[in-house]
Amino acid sequence: MTSTESSSRNLYDLIWGVNRDSPDWSIGRFDKLYDLLGTFDINGKNVLDVCCGMGSKAYAALELGARVWAYDGSVEGPNLLKSNVENQTAIPEKIKGWRRYKLTKPDMENLTIVPGMDITDITNHFGNQKFDIVYMGWALMHVADPERAAKDLQTLAKPGGLIALTYYHQNYRSQLTLDIHQYTYGLPLEEAADITARLGKRWGFQKTTTLRELLEHSEGNQTLTALKKLIADKNYTIEQVEDALHIEDMATPYLLNLHDDVVAGYFAKQCKILYKRPGLLRVRKL
Repeated sequence: MTSTESSSRNLYDLIWGVNRDSPDWSIGRFDKLYDLLGTFDINGKNVLDVCCGMGSKAYAALELGARVWAYDGSVEGPNLLKSNVENQTAIPEKIKGWRRYKLTKPDMENLTIVPGMDITDITNHFGNQKFDIVYMGWALMHVADPERAAKDLQTLAKPGGLIALTYYHQNYRSQLTLDIHQYTYGLPLEEAADITARLGKRWGFQKTTTLRELLEHSEGNQTLTALKKLIADKNYTIEQVEDALHIEDMATPYLLNLHDDVVAGYFAKQCKILYKRPGLLRVRKL
């Protein structure tokens, strides 16, 4: 196992724990894809899933008849997607927004895995290949250069192709979430992951306790100690802090806030805006 694979596996163990190998990874896959694409018919289309993660949206796209390229900087996520497609492990679920489309079983012949590649070099991995649909779900704010990433998405899309992306926008973070990040910054990620998992704040996890109960046994846990100090210093209630906890805020120090108009501006010259709401942009390449 290379160091990249080891690091990637550790990341997915941290985010998903034991559920990384269970069907829970697939929960809500059609809703996530619908949020990005609306009811656009993707049957027979070439689809590029940028920063695919464990691939729930890619899996849904395969079920809807697309030919999918799943691209990610990690190794573990795409490998898990490949295994899940081969073993047909997704939990059956209702397809909100897609009812008029016929579902098919995902087929490895329609899936191309592109793992462990730096997102900043994405256009070098596909040659002259262009895509009918390019989407990037909840990842634009993680890259070092969002403007370049947006340009690359446009380079990879065909004329007339659909580009969609979701991201945390400038109003995503309240003062409370900013305070949580400040007080927990630099503390062990394993603690943050364990806390948010127990509180049911991550996909695939069920709530098993409350923050109040966790704080009663906070000895030796730096993150819980920091949260207790935050509550005391800022006069938040425990319930307010629990509602605001999210793995992105606690465990991702490089998370960016993006201004919606700035993101739209990245696409202004080459694309027509089809749909925009805070944190979501859907455009068609001219």
